[in-house]
Formats: sequence, C-alpha cells, structure tokens
Amino acid sequence: MPSDKRRKKIGPVSAGATGESSPPPSSQGKGVRTQQATGIDDADTTQETISQTSDSSKPSKKAKSASLIGVQLDDFKILRKLGQGGMATVYLAEQVSLKREAAIKVMHNELMSDETHVRRFEREAKAAAGLTHPNIVQVYMTGDFQGTHYIAQEYVRGINLREHLARNAPPDCALILRIMRQVTAALNAAAEKGIVHRDIKPENIMITSRKLIKVADFGLAQIAQSDERVELTQVGTTMGTPLYMSPEQVNGKPLDQRSDIYSLGVTCYHLISGRPPFHGETALSIAVKHLNEPAPPLSKRRPDLPVELCDLVHRMMEKDPEKRPANAAELMQAIKKIPEQPSLKQGRSWMSLIPFQGNRSFQKQFLAFVLASLCLGSVAAAIGWVNRPGDPLNAPFQEQAGKAAVESIIPHEKTAFAQFLLATRLKDKEEAWQSVIDYEPVSEVYKRRAQIRLGGLLIKPDRYDEAKAIFQELKDSGQAQYEVNGYAGLMALESINGNAREAQDIWDIRVGDHMNYLDAGLIDYVVTALEENQKTLGDKVDNREDIRRLSNFTDEEDRSPGPSPD
Repeated sequence: MPSDKRRKKIGPVSAGATGESSPPPSSQGKGVRTQQATGIDDADTTQETISQTSDSSKPSKKAKSASLIGVQLDDFKILRKLGQGGMATVYLAEQVSLKREAAIKVMHNELMSDETHVRRFEREAKAAAGLTHPNIVQVYMTGDFQGTHYIAQEYVRGINLREHLARNAPPDCALILRIMRQVTAALNAAAEKGIVHRDIKPENIMITSRKLIKVADFGLAQIAQSDERVELTQVGTTMGTPLYMSPEQVNGKPLDQRSDIYSLGVTCYHLISGRPPFHGETALSIAVKHLNEPAPPLSKRRPDLPVELCDLVHRMMEKDPEKRPANAAELMQAIKKIPEQPSLKQGRSWMSLIPFQGNRSFQKQFLAFVLASLCLGSVAAAIGWVNRPGDPLNAPFQEQAGKAAVESIIPHEKTAFAQFLLATRLKDKEEAWQSVIDYEPVSEVYKRRAQIRLGGLLIKPDRYDEAKAIFQELKDSGQAQYEVNGYAGLMALESINGNAREAQDIWDIRVGDHMNYLDAGLIDYVVTALEENQKTLGDKVDNREDIRRLSNFTDEEDRSPGPSPD
C-alpha cells in the first residue's frame, strides 16, 4: 500500500457512492453475504447450471436449507458457509479426528423428501468417490446424519478460473497449456471410470497459488455404464451451463467424453480470448448458437499464440463429435505437440549462406572480416545519430501551464487486447492504461479493466479528483463487476479523507457482499481502508474476517467455495 496517499483532505464522495442511484447486484443490506457467479461481461442467467425437464408445469424455485454453522455432522464440525446452489449448500468444516479442513456439501432440506433428488445426490457421491487424481477435487466420505445427507470433500484453497480471468491479464501460452494439460488429465481419469462430467466451465476449474489445477463438481456426472442413468434421467432433461454446452447436450442426446472435450474447448476459448465464443440475451439464444454458428477465429484475437493451439481449440469445438479428438487421451497427445511459442517457417541454415563452403578456415576469416565491418559501421552510425540535427516535426509535445514536458510514446497495437497486454507489461505507466481506455474501436471489457488499474495508480497526493472521476464512471457502468470496483475505489478515497463511517457504509452495502469481483490492483487499498475503519470505529465494526480473506486474495487463496454447490 503506497504510503504517500495518507490524509490529504478532499471533498466528500457524492451521495451516489452509498445511495440508491445505482444499486449493486443482489444487495441485501449490511452484514448479508451472498455468492454470485463472477465473470467479465456475461449475464448471470446464462452462467448458471441448469437442470430442466420437459415437464414445464412445475415452477422452478431454488431450495434452501437452515444454517448448520456450529453443528457437527459425524466427524465434521461446520465452521462457516461457503456457497449455495440449487441442490445443496457448501460449508467449510473441520474434520475433528484428522484436524483438517473439508468442504461439506449438504443437500437442501426441502429436497430430502424427494427420492429422485436423494438418489441423484447419492449418485454424485458414488461417482466422485471413485475418482482419485491430483487434478480432481477429492471426496473424503459421504454420510446421512439424522436425515441430513452430505458429502465431505477436499477444501481447495484457491480461486476458480473465472475469478482468475476477471482479476488477471489474459494468460500466456505456457499457462494456457498447463491448464489444458491438467484439466485433460482429470477428464481422462474420469473417463477411465466411465464418468462424463457434463458441466465443464471456468467456475468448476480451480487454480491454486502454485497453479495446480483441480476439477470440481462431478455433481452432474453421468455413469456411462450404469442402468441407473436410465431410471434417473427423464426424456428431455438437459443439464449443464448454456455458455459451455455441447451441441449434443443442447439436443438432449446421449453424451460421452467428447461432450466434455467440447465444453473444455469453449472454456479454453474463454481462457484465451477473455470471453466465451457465443453470447445472447437468453440461455436459448446461446444454445442455438452452439448448434449453428462457428466461433470467431481465435488466431485473430490472439496472434501472439501458436496457430497450433488456436486450431486445436477450434477442433475441440467442432459441432460434429466425430471431428473432435476422440477422447481425453488423444487430446492430451495433441496438447503435448503444441510449442509454447508461435512456430516460424524454417529456411536454410544461415551457415549455408556463407560463401567458400569448401574452405572452413577461409570461412572463419571471412566471418571475422564481416563482424569487424559491422562493428565499425555501428559505431559510425551511432556517432551520426547522436549528432544529428533535430526534426521539429518529431519534437515531443510540450504541455502548457508550466508543467514538466511529457515525452511518452505508447505504440498503437492492432487490437484492444494487445494494447491491454502492453499496458500490463508496462504496469505502472499511466499513459499505457490510458491508451487502452482511448483505444478505437472501443472494447468495453479492456477499457473498464484499464480504468480500474489507472484509478488505482491515481490514488496518490494531488490526484484524488482524477481518481474519483474514474471510480464514479465505473460505479455508473451498469455492470456488476465494474460497479463493485468503482465503489471500492470510492471507499478507499473516503477512508484516505478520514471519513471512516462513509467508507465502512460503502463496504457493508456495496462491496463486501461481492468481494470476489475486486481487481488485484485495488485490494491493498481496500484492506488498508478496512484497517483504518477498524481503528477509527472500534467496537462498532468487525472487519477482521474480511481483512483476512482479502489479504489471502493476493496469494490467490481462500477465495472460492471449493466445489460448486450446484
């Protein structure tokens, strides 16, 4: 946290920072914590896992369970709630006998009376319990404690891939291939047990601070060889997430591991380009695109990547399963052949261009002469460059009003994505982030992310008004991820200005429920603001748990509910 940002008084943040002019997503008041799917710019309705049958007469409602915090289920003491889905709630627990953390998935009370749901829950446990692999979230045991059905499994300290994408610059080729290899290894292990995941998506791919990948939630897994599938799966049932569904899954056809390969291909497309290939206002419109539309070429979005990688991802997303890699083992072999750098056309060896091929001794003398000539020429060119007359047309722009001259040349890249990558490399250079914001044609995703980073850089003496303007614009963006970061910046400004109560109100009402949206560039400022609020307000607030969680965010730990509750 920069030390130069302390205690310069500024005007109070406008009432919009804590008012109702731009309500945050699912705000439920102070002290309430709700989990939301995180993303860059996708609607929540298309990110949720769905399970719908052809029977449309039954209303769709999300079941809930009473809180179990403090309760002990057999050997597991429930510590706190991590998340909640349509079928179960996930808690962090301690396994008392082994003194280790575990994620406890508890089926909603309202569903326990339904034999079909209970059997599906037990089927999930049965499928997942048979999978033991370093890249799969491990199931410890299952149980039924006084009518409460639960699954105890490994608690993964890390973040899911969607959160990683929302917080970090687009990954390089080495990290992309690392993620692909480890997820494919997990799918291969599942395929050996006859299991199809059916819901591969960024939210179900965990990434730890050491870049270990674990696939979570085999809750929609289908045991391919089991007769139970026929009994439990009704005609017309569709499971999965629309943004990542395979065409055969959309059509309700039988699935094999090639469906998971398609969903992984869409996930990789999102990983590479920063967004899924298909978008729409409804789940149905996206599903139709999976059936009929080709994905935009990846090579145009990421020309820095090997063409072999882009081609493989498109092959994974073929509409016809027969055109995809046949299985995870074949996919792994294809991944291993991809170089981590773009391939170059290889010409003749440079040695073959040197004359006197039959006389090696004369060749060496010739090379020495060429090198000496090049050195002398370089020195002469350097002297001429230093003493050259200036070109008034290329003189740097001189700012008026007595300010220091600014000489900063930021190259204009071919795409907004490339411009963002350049700014990421330059890191603390304001002009680089501004070049992303001003880029034409405008990319909403990269513009907003650049504004967050630039706003953070401007939280320093004499720049508060500029920072405030940026955060106000983010607050009013109408998109949940950017709104939260806008409010977080305004919170930091209020704290720096000595307005602890106002800063704490922004946290409680606007930011705290959605801290997973916070950009890495603002976390240090938010933590310091919470610490200052704690000191100033004393017993009126308790920010210690939030500070602990945010402090772990910088190590990409303790930010996720582990396995998905759906």
